[in-house]
Amino acid sequence: MVFPSKVDTWVWLAFVISCVGVGAGLLPAFLVDDVAPIFVLATTALCLLFMGLFLWMLLGTDYTVLEDELRIRSGPFRWVVDRAHIQGLTRTRNPRSAPALSLDRIEIRYGARGRVFVSPQDAVGFASALGVPLE
Repeated sequence: MVFPSKVDTWVWLAFVISCVGVGAGLLPAFLVDDVAPIFVLATTALCLLFMGLFLWMLLGTDYTVLEDELRIRSGPFRWVVDRAHIQGLTRTRNPRSAPALSLDRIEIRYGARGRVFVSPQDAVGFASALGVPLE
């Protein structure tokens, strides 16, 4: 079962503001004649690459509960957690970097010291699919 990530409004706003800021920052380079074209091209390509990565993470963050594992996907990043090693789920608003696009998060504790934060849209259904009570 696949659970998409909840996305806070501020995350979308950060993306839009970043795109507008990058566009506004690059505009003068296109208007000034004495800027090397290779610089403009390289800078534009790099900006587009990072905006693409950000968009990929916005649209490609989800959590797949399988029979024996939990697969977490956030853009190009992947995590696999063995369901047998999950020790508990706790609601949190920890802002630590994680494959979660909302501050309404669930901390998954697994193994000896492992933990990962996720933000499924349906937190209760997610916990139910994992078969672990949500604290």
